[in-house]
Amino acid sequence: MTSFRGSNRSRGAALVTVVLVVLAVMLVLLVVANAFSSYRLKTVRNNWDEVFGSWDDVMQRYPATEANAAALELERIGMTLGLNLAPRLVERVGPLPEEPRAEFEQVKSEVWQDYLAKQLELPRRGELQPPPEILTSYIGSHEEELRALHAHLAGGSVPVWESDLSRNAAAPIPNLLAHIDLQKLLGSVALARMHAGDRQGALAAVESAWLFSRSLRDSPILISQLIYIGGTRIQVGALRQIPDVDEVWLDRLVQHDARASFATAMKYEGWFWLFVDETWSYTSGMPLSTRLTHPFARPYTQLCVADVSDAWRERIIRLEHVAVLCDRDLSLEGADLAIEVPRWNALGSLFNLNLAGSIDHLARLELDIELTRLLIEADTARRANEDAWPENLSGSRSCATCPDDLWNYEVNGDALEIGLSRDVAWPEQGGFVLPIRFTIDYGHASGWLP
Repeated sequence: MTSFRGSNRSRGAALVTVVLVVLAVMLVLLVVANAFSSYRLKTVRNNWDEVFGSWDDVMQRYPATEANAAALELERIGMTLGLNLAPRLVERVGPLPEEPRAEFEQVKSEVWQDYLAKQLELPRRGELQPPPEILTSYIGSHEEELRALHAHLAGGSVPVWESDLSRNAAAPIPNLLAHIDLQKLLGSVALARMHAGDRQGALAAVESAWLFSRSLRDSPILISQLIYIGGTRIQVGALRQIPDVDEVWLDRLVQHDARASFATAMKYEGWFWLFVDETWSYTSGMPLSTRLTHPFARPYTQLCVADVSDAWRERIIRLEHVAVLCDRDLSLEGADLAIEVPRWNALGSLFNLNLAGSIDHLARLELDIELTRLLIEADTARRANEDAWPENLSGSRSCATCPDDLWNYEVNGDALEIGLSRDVAWPEQGGFVLPIRFTIDYGHASGWLP
């Protein structure tokens, strides 16, 4: 009996020893893994420091902000139009008034796709279709609010909303859905007013949209840049349908370097991934099970994030050296943003690694702006030539956006067509697509006013 008990004690002691050894090995492996992942993360952060800046640099460049008076007043005016411009989760306004909210939602459902997009895609000035009754009714019942909106935006102060990049993935951002809705509303108003022959009213609506878009154009947040690009495309398309646009728009359309802001946002996108893990570590809402397992999973998480972030950085640097985006296969220049994540990186697919469509939107915007400026310049030349197209407009000119191509000018009496010398492929671009050939015909009644 004594021998049996002694044997049990020996086996128990051996089992305890094995468990302790396994735990010791696991602890050593955890320490080694932590050291390796921390070293890898630090190396990647140092790489980013050289191209974008350290945490302190970025926080100083983009300090936290509160909503300014211009933004708060814009929110108030927006309420009267039926849309809430306040950032999500910000509780400073009550529910939208029922009547304008219902009116706006009806405009949104019946106008954006069936009217706005189709009018923007017209390749000829003066052939605007009659606006839907719901849009005409909405404009008629909100004339005062639309005037107040324009007066407020023209007052000079750029709206600024809450921002705090130190909160990383939890950082507050503007209500971007409402931002693009307001851009679409103002674009629709501009086209409806132009159809009614109200040129000044159409220009005022586009100017309001342009003034409003200033609130996003310097944001380092990628989605904000995409919304800015989308809103600018609407403004550019609407301007084509308005005759005698003032030359001030020639400067306005190129005043902001959209590509530089987009590149900055792309850098921020890859840079902030390196700090998401730290943000999550101190999130009080994290489930208990996650908080308990986090120390063990953290080395792997850091390695996954560092791998993706460094690959992203390399591609963004290459992309910055691509001078021409027009109809280019970025993979041939080492700047393809579709990163092939290695099989060991199970978290890599959680990141947005294919922004080819976004690059197409940016490249197409550059081309759309260039054609719109050429149309404004041609209109200006016509006015200076006693309302006749100058003879020197005929022929071809080089295209700055697509250097391998030409802009063809064809004058036929009172009609002028400006178009790119070939079709350009934009396989990843969705939504409406502005034409790259556009005709102004003053011999047709609709060339000037309907």
